[in-house]
Amino acid sequence: MYFPKLNAPRQSRVTVNRFPGLDRRPRGQEGSFREMENLCAQGYPTLTVRRPRGIAGSVTAPGGLTAKDGLIWVDGHTLYINGSAAGLVLSEGKKQLVSMGAWLLIWPDKLYINTKDLTDFGSLENKRVTEGDVSFTLCRPDGTAYSGYLAADTAPEEPESGSLWLDTGGEETALRQYGQDGWTEVDDVCVGLHAAGIGVGFRAGDGVTVEGCETEGLDGLHVLQAVDDDWIVVPVMCRTVGSQTAAVTVTRAIPDMDFVAEQGNRLWGCKYGIVNGEPVNEIYASKLGDFRNWNSFAGLSTDSYAASRGSDGVFTGAAACLGGVIFFKEDCMERVYPSASGAHQIVTVRCPGVKKGCGGSAALVDGTLFYVGANGVYAFDGSMPVCVSRALGD
Repeated sequence: MYFPKLNAPRQSRVTVNRFPGLDRRPRGQEGSFREMENLCAQGYPTLTVRRPRGIAGSVTAPGGLTAKDGLIWVDGHTLYINGSAAGLVLSEGKKQLVSMGAWLLIWPDKLYINTKDLTDFGSLENKRVTEGDVSFTLCRPDGTAYSGYLAADTAPEEPESGSLWLDTGGEETALRQYGQDGWTEVDDVCVGLHAAGIGVGFRAGDGVTVEGCETEGLDGLHVLQAVDDDWIVVPVMCRTVGSQTAAVTVTRAIPDMDFVAEQGNRLWGCKYGIVNGEPVNEIYASKLGDFRNWNSFAGLSTDSYAASRGSDGVFTGAAACLGGVIFFKEDCMERVYPSASGAHQIVTVRCPGVKKGCGGSAALVDGTLFYVGANGVYAFDGSMPVCVSRALGD
């Protein structure tokens, strides 16, 4: 009896010299693992056991976590910086902790604290309501009052050199001064508002809203030219000045925002929803180097910024990367290209965005932005987002 001759299969040797990690697809990469536990790639290309875990601390009501020179976290109503409780009292709920230099900004509470001096903290907003008399004067931008002028519809007869005339005869009021060339308009005429405590908490350059003035033309949004505790100067011209006993309100407000990020020494934010009964779909930026001012519009490159967007849907996340800021929606990203001249540009890119509720997943690693989208984890390096989580399976 003879047995059939069998051909021995060819033998080959395969050397695995790289560790691609976990791969749960039906046919994973060579060297990958279908299941793994307590392993890590810290010793790549060798496979190592993860380091033991430990407890660094505990919180009862976690609300936020970030790091600057040390660990910063929120527990209930208290902010802890390097383990020390700060003097701020926070509201309940989740917080966005945004770093800008030595400052830490806290949203949605709109609070700030200096992480190098924990006694320097407060509210980003400010509001003053006067009590008692409020007087108004024509003045220079530094607050020096104009005196001895004549308010009339027609020019004074036989004026002396240097005489001042408040011209109320035209559609626009103007302060004029007599000289060799006749009556010439005085530039940079402002109005000073004087009342006890009206300027407390404000600074020159703040964009404020003034309300309650009986003098026509004073109510509205202004950029403060000069400030003291008991007076402020706004760049506006009035036909009449005087005084009143009715309360005047001066407010430095900050818009409500869904997400906030820092880029280029500015804070950038976004908002989608109903605000004061009006639909809002906007992107904002603070004044350059000034996180307190979001309504300072003086025609300068350092001004605050606001722009309405046409894309539909709620904002789902934000990240500062690649020299700009990206605000995500589930089906697109709003890419902001900041400009030193103030001519910022925003481009809407239709692509997979951050999944709703996953705004905290956006993380920048070695110049690549990773985030959780509707169909997995995406990586964005400046071109188009690419799903990089296929190996994790479903």
